[in-house]
Amino acid sequence: MRVRGKEDAPPVGAGVVISLSRVLTCAHVVAEALVEKDLEYSAEPPTGAVFVDLPVIAPNSRIAARVVPDLWCPRLKEAELESAASELYRRRDLAVLQLEDPGELPEDAWPAVALEDLDRGAEFQAFGVPKGADRGTYASGKIEGYIAYEDLEVNNVAIDGKFVDYGF
Repeated sequence: MRVRGKEDAPPVGAGVVISLSRVLTCAHVVAEALVEKDLEYSAEPPTGAVFVDLPVIAPNSRIAARVVPDLWCPRLKEAELESAASELYRRRDLAVLQLEDPGELPEDAWPAVALEDLDRGAEFQAFGVPKGADRGTYASGKIEGYIAYEDLEVNNVAIDGKFVDYGF
């Protein structure tokens, strides 16, 4: 799912459908969509609407969405990082969007399924909207294994493919 600030603006990032009325994205994506750079560090959730779409299923539809106030977890400023309680808390950058009209979600759109565990060697494909790919693009990779802080190390499997980076 692509995220943009206005219906006719280019997308600035991606999100994942997590229910029939909600989308998970990053706080910095919402901040960029609303053209409020300091917002990505603000404890106060934004009130403005962003627009989301599913370019593969319904390329011409735009659905208005707003941040769920209790599910706004912006990045921490550098000065706050050292006092953060855990590594996971330090790396937060999440926002859950509530669709203003869930009935506008295309019927072929289904919430993502969370996997319990990913095995070493498992391959994946991710859709994203990195800079310069307004229509969206795919990145493919292979899971190498878990590293520190329970992060997954992934490697690109295609020589000419996109890497999973900002926008995915």
